[in-house]
Amino acid sequence: MKKESFIKPTILWSMAFVVSLMLFSTTILNAQTTCTSASVTFAQFNQTTNRPDFVFTNSSPVSSFATTAGGAPVSFTFLGIAGLPAELSGPQSARAFFSCQTSVTAFVNVGRITQPFNGTCTIQIIRDVPATTPSGGSGTNLLTATIVNDPTTSDLSGDTNSNSAGFTASTPLQMITFSSDFLSFGATQTRNLALGFSSVNPLLSQNPNGFLNSFTASGAGTFASCPAPTFMPPTAAGATVGGRVLASNGRGLAKARVTLTNSSGETFTSITSSFGYYEFSDVSPGQTVILSVSSKRYQFTPRVLNVGEDLYDLDFIPE
Repeated sequence: MKKESFIKPTILWSMAFVVSLMLFSTTILNAQTTCTSASVTFAQFNQTTNRPDFVFTNSSPVSSFATTAGGAPVSFTFLGIAGLPAELSGPQSARAFFSCQTSVTAFVNVGRITQPFNGTCTIQIIRDVPATTPSGGSGTNLLTATIVNDPTTSDLSGDTNSNSAGFTASTPLQMITFSSDFLSFGATQTRNLALGFSSVNPLLSQNPNGFLNSFTASGAGTFASCPAPTFMPPTAAGATVGGRVLASNGRGLAKARVTLTNSSGETFTSITSSFGYYEFSDVSPGQTVILSVSSKRYQFTPRVLNVGEDLYDLDFIPE
């Protein structure tokens, strides 16, 4: 087919942390948006463990900030999106992947340390199990944000020698794009995000080479836009059903007749190519169909299937 010996955070801590991020990002939105309607926080995530999955690595001339291999396990939620199917409503089990680089050194001002970023940052929230997608994507991309940074306005900052820090980005100060297998952002005029990092270890400090010292942390975040994105409902576009008919030696069987019988009893025929391939296009999704093969040399067991997305691996092997 188309194709941890760390203590878990308490529920109270998690809720307070996410709420504070939402308030912070809303402040940014109200201050900078030019959209005529109210700015909307449409999604949020928080780690499901307090593991230090976000890692800042000090290196000169370029330092990096990224998640550990395999990403950070998170609970992700769409907020206030009309029309979401039950499968996408409520907390989604997912992994967060963050990647960012910088060649600009940090600075300290009045007890606050700031690490500017001048490289492109990406954060992806990938669903653990694929969901039905109307967009034709993988069904796992809950949200991807790409931030093209301006080092004069893009930074990770916190109090010197503290165990928490924050990263915010907001258009037009940064160029931000959102994408998802499930939402459309075509009408959005402003896009914003706020990431918060806790349990920073060791505490925030500056290295003699100018960058932040290496540290690990856990994270949470919110995403907002104006207006809010919309859910992309399934389309009525037809699906493609296909595969290969094989001979007993494993080679493709040419000129075999493959018949598709739809739920209304209508039949459609495809003759296999010289390599045994067959295909039916524009098959209405949401129905049950029967595929059968006729050959003078071999017998094949018919296949019954439900049509959803495109199917390209429906191979037939002789009995």
